[in-house]
Amino acid sequence: MAIKVGGTTVIDDSRNLTVVNSTPTGTLTTKKIAETLVAVGNSGTAATIDLSQGTVFTVTLSGNATLTITNTTGAAAFTVILTNDATPGRTIAWAASGGSFKFPGGAAALSRTTTAAGVDVWVFFSPDGGTTWYGNIAMKNMTA
Repeated sequence: MAIKVGGTTVIDDSRNLTVVNSTPTGTLTTKKIAETLVAVGNSGTAATIDLSQGTVFTVTLSGNATLTITNTTGAAAFTVILTNDATPGRTIAWAASGGSFKFPGGAAALSRTTTAAGVDVWVFFSPDGGTTWYGNIAMKNMTA
């Protein structure tokens, strides 16, 4: 399928856009963005979120856990749906291979839902290909 952007032909090659002859100008509007959901499962004391597997991850805290983000090179954004098990008060920490996390106001961590079966939706994006991750809780205290 060929698409014209600002007079330049752009070819859709396996969901990747390839520029033919020059750099596109103007606005390219997409109608559908597909997310890949990955069920990480129970966290235990440590869980790995592998960004090469998807963009939306579900994790159930089954212990005080460190969530480690891997395969961050070139990644731009991901979402974590974090559900508490039946035990309230679990704690989490975030770690990234080769990167760091930044939260609003320079906080080291965010206040999250800690009630039994509580659900928070976390969003992260990186402006530098996975070195720095800006994070926030987009939806807090959702129903499981």
